[in-house]
Amino acid sequence: VIWASTHGLLVRGPDASAPLWSHCPFALRPIPFPRPEYDLAVRLAPVFGRLVDRVARDPKWLHATLEATAAADPFTAGLLRIAKEVHSEGLEQHAMLGLLRSDYMLHAP
Repeated sequence: VIWASTHGLLVRGPDASAPLWSHCPFALRPIPFPRPEYDLAVRLAPVFGRLVDRVARDPKWLHATLEATAAADPFTAGLLRIAKEVHSEGLEQHAMLGLLRSDYMLHAP
């Protein structure tokens, strides 16, 4: 728990006005991941990669989609402001590379 608090893995409690912080849930040991779900994740990875790539290549759609979230979330608003500024300068580099990491959790009791 101390490691989690010193590495930014804290979350605020349900009442945002209270200074109550707790560590994010984590596991100390690996948990078995069922093979069928793993195989599904492997099959979906290229599809998800194409989706992320197409979203990244369509800044107008991305900006429009994030406007409502940005209105309610200052962090997203800041990211959207930066993205708009960068996109307004135009594309200087035509080669693109996406390194994607996906974390999966099972929907199980």
